[in-house]
Amino acid sequence: LEDAPETVHKASLLDTTVSDNVYKGVNPVFATLGFHADNFTDVVYATAYIGDKAPENAVYKKYSVAEYFYARLYKDSFIDKIREMLPHLDPVLIGDDGQVKEFREETYYGSIGDPHHRHISHLVGLYPGTVINENHPDWIRAAEVTLDRRGDRSHCWAVAHRMLLWARVGNGKRAMDLLQSLIRNNVMDNLWDRHPPFQIDGNFGYTAGVGEMLVGGSDGVVRILPALPPEWHTGEFSGIVSRGGISFDCKWREGRITYLSATAKKDITVEIRLPSGTLLNDVLTLELKADDPTVIVE
Repeated sequence: LEDAPETVHKASLLDTTVSDNVYKGVNPVFATLGFHADNFTDVVYATAYIGDKAPENAVYKKYSVAEYFYARLYKDSFIDKIREMLPHLDPVLIGDDGQVKEFREETYYGSIGDPHHRHISHLVGLYPGTVINENHPDWIRAAEVTLDRRGDRSHCWAVAHRMLLWARVGNGKRAMDLLQSLIRNNVMDNLWDRHPPFQIDGNFGYTAGVGEMLVGGSDGVVRILPALPPEWHTGEFSGIVSRGGISFDCKWREGRITYLSATAKKDITVEIRLPSGTLLNDVLTLELKADDPTVIVE
């Protein structure tokens, strides 16, 4: 890449005097090579340049471009360099409209890119990531702005993705609206994802979304019925597993939990948040023993 144009030049990944001017994104190619990108056009140019100039050898054909440069430049020390560079990354940036920015150079929502695109990769920190959580209410609000502006109409897997994101922010009504839209408009008679010819992402996303509406959590806290829609005011489930390998059984009536038990796969300490008014203390810290069911509410 020594002959790369000036707008696409190499920089030392660990030279912090340079890295403050390096594009602070999560794209592994830019993060690995330390490409300088003055604006969105430079990012597109750099991406095209990498695609055109990457070596056409066995290594490149077998692995992705990012993996190729990782293997060539950093080898086993790559993880150490990533850890060192993490403090130089901005996990969430908020734009002029209060949205989570998709691009660093973005100002108002839609100033760069397609404002209604099916992808919402800039909310990866909300789901499946955990960076955007209730400890950062401003980020939660910004994620909601982004979701509102992005819109609900999309391909099947993208509708399921939106359902997951609304469930993660605790909005059961919006999650339910998307669930119903998905069933009406985005699956075939056999319930397969309609995205041609078939993408199982939509089916997995649908089931994950239902699970997230019933048992959620992203900041080390397991939330029971965090995004319960009005249509599900009474119901029950069995065997939904949370992060940490804890299986929950639950029954509720008119939105109030009448029974809840937890079974852990290993000894674990967990914080559980219940719907308001379930118990005198709706936030519990429990010591669970492996394979020993613990009744929390009965």
